Amino acid sequence: MAGAANPDRKAMTAIASLLAGGDHVDDINALRGGRVGAEILGVTPAAASTVGTFLRAFTPVTLASRTQCRRTSISGPGRWEPGLPDRS
Repeated sequence: MAGAANPDRKAMTAIASLLAGGDHVDDINALRGGRVGAEILGVTPAAASTVGTFLRAFTPVTLASRTQCRRTSISGPGRWEPGLPDRS
């Protein structure tokens, strides 16, 4: 997977940017200015280009497989929970 190094740092950088009002990958650079981003995240924020590469690595197939794993872990193997989309 492209951009797989330090996924926790990249994910936290993207989430912190969104919580700070960023709506574009380039807004991540605001976290990198000064020490504000490091103070919030506890680590130096990842660069916008590396976070962009990390986010682009998630294809519909990888997202669907992660959703299926989540459904299985929530409802347990073989159990169907109302409100969740059909497993088929």
